[in-house]
Amino acid sequence: IAEGAIIVNCTAKNIVAGKNAILYNLIDDSDEGIVAGEGDVIVSVTEESGEMMELRSKHSICGGKAWKEIVAGNKLTFEEVMVKNFNSNVTKIEQKRKELF
Repeated sequence: IAEGAIIVNCTAKNIVAGKNAILYNLIDDSDEGIVAGEGDVIVSVTEESGEMMELRSKHSICGGKAWKEIVAGNKLTFEEVMVKNFNSNVTKIEQKRKELF
């Protein structure tokens, strides 16, 4: 169920996305599936090891202003995620993601 949401490259048994939600690169095998409220932004960042980290934000959060802040219950700032993955091998990451499907 999605109302005015953008959902790209997501796999789940069930996806519920509120109005203006953005979901990107998410893989979820739970019965509940992916659940996003109105204005939620949820993306998955995959590391070369295959480990995935979910990043959350909201339409109301300016990523530029909040670049160095931990927001929406994330464990890292947006800047820390960028630095951590800066020299990642994208081809290797894509292979790991395909193994998960």
